[in-house]
Amino acid sequence: MPPARRFTALLGILLGAPLLAAAAAAQTPAVQTAAAPGRAQATAKPAAGTEGDAAAKEAGALAQAGKTKEAIARLERSRAALDVRGQSLLGALYVRDGRAAEALVLLRPLADRKEAEAAVLYNAGRAALMTKDVEKGQVYLARSVDKDPASPARRELGLLLSQQGRVVEAYSMLRPWTLRNAQDGDARLVAATLAIALERPLEAAQLLDGLVQSPAVQLLSARVAVEVGDGEAALRRLQGVLANHPPAMDPEVRRVAAEAYLLAGQPAKAVEMLAGKAGKVPALVLLLGKAQRQAGNPAAAIATLQPLAAQVPDDPRKLGDPRPAAAIALEYGQLLLATGKAAEAVPMLQKATKLHPEDESGWDALARALDAAGRAGEATQAREHAQGIVAARSQALAATGTSGGGAGGGPAAGGPALPAYASAAMSLAQEGKLQQAFDVVSQRLQAAPDDELARTLQVRLLLSREQNAAALNAADMAVARFPGSPDFVYLRGAVEMSMHDLVAAERDYRRALQIQPRHLAAMSDLAVLLMNQGKNDEAKKLLEQVIAINPQDKTAAANLEQLRKGSR
Repeated sequence: MPPARRFTALLGILLGAPLLAAAAAAQTPAVQTAAAPGRAQATAKPAAGTEGDAAAKEAGALAQAGKTKEAIARLERSRAALDVRGQSLLGALYVRDGRAAEALVLLRPLADRKEAEAAVLYNAGRAALMTKDVEKGQVYLARSVDKDPASPARRELGLLLSQQGRVVEAYSMLRPWTLRNAQDGDARLVAATLAIALERPLEAAQLLDGLVQSPAVQLLSARVAVEVGDGEAALRRLQGVLANHPPAMDPEVRRVAAEAYLLAGQPAKAVEMLAGKAGKVPALVLLLGKAQRQAGNPAAAIATLQPLAAQVPDDPRKLGDPRPAAAIALEYGQLLLATGKAAEAVPMLQKATKLHPEDESGWDALARALDAAGRAGEATQAREHAQGIVAARSQALAATGTSGGGAGGGPAAGGPALPAYASAAMSLAQEGKLQQAFDVVSQRLQAAPDDELARTLQVRLLLSREQNAAALNAADMAVARFPGSPDFVYLRGAVEMSMHDLVAAERDYRRALQIQPRHLAAMSDLAVLLMNQGKNDEAKKLLEQVIAINPQDKTAAANLEQLRKGSR
């Protein structure tokens, strides 16, 4: 794919729009014929002795030598004698030569058969797309992939789905293709873009590893660093692209750079990056407002955000994804509060909690605003609501169980009630209906990707189903989305422990304890890991700390007693 087209395709996903049609013009695999079910062949393999067989053999040799027109001419001279494989080869060569309409006339009857081979379906699909019959082309490509998962139709279908904005389906096509075809840089670039859109920064990093450095690759690499919370690394990766990038990439370059500067504690640089450049793009305007506030200029931040804040509805049903609007309302409300305008802040923060009720930071901000406005009773209710969200999440973490979670069992009697979806999922899990429980949680995550409780349950249920790799991926996504959360770092360690990756598990348990030194689950599980490694002195100290904090933790007590018996 030419660089300009690749940049355009990239920006489609990064800026929230479908990939443009230019992505479909990416380099395509060599001619594929129906010589064997679903396998790419440069030549047919006919039995010798007929005119059609001889024509196919000679044309195949010409095609291999890059002589497409000569190969077509040879087949056309013997067209009446061609069998299915000869016709398939001719159709594939028509596609290569840009004669899509002729290719489709030849290939459609072959492709419409139930027994059509993957190669015929692939070439028919490409011909249909070239004649703008997207619906028919998509059907042919999908059938080709069904016949042979390794068919190059998987690549074409993935690019097509990405153009349509169907990110999940596109990624499910392109990810396996790139694993088998690491040399396909264009497909890897689009797949990496999709991975970031799906909050899978580690997979995006794998897809980008080894690609030739270009502005697009550098930008995506920086985006990965931002997603995992490493602003300094993002800025290092942006050095080249900041100095030299196509105009079409400028908004996304500025956005990623501004996010990196904020993560690196340089809000003034973020302001400089966005001032006069945010336009009416909500994501850029919000970033500029945050940067202005962090740089100590709340008046400028209020002026920046006010036009957007005035348009924020208070009904999440009016929005496809209410989180961006909630973020604007929260930022603007906190600015009003910080500048002594508590009465104006309250209704804005109430909007934030209606739009994103699972975010305890919105409730905390609302409680502070209500206090400042002299509404102490309502402030207490808002604060209790925030505490209930945190407590429910912690209870779910304990209730779904770990090897030594330190929580001492399920939710405490009389504690805050779990959300209805969580209660339903946990009841189904207790009944052994793990798939149904997982479906409930998945539906919740589609509606509310920032629901930390749902992400916790997702990982636990995958572990319960012994889908460890999927659980690790889900835990990676949670850590990337909430990089400062000790619970998700610990949870990833628990997954790694179940996969017997003790080095990684120990690293994450210790990282969780750096963030929250009294994290009981991390302390308990790290102690178990150390016991397995024979590091009993450190394990003993950890277990003693756990019991000192929570004397009711029977698991920690049993492990400590085991250590004491072993030392006698």
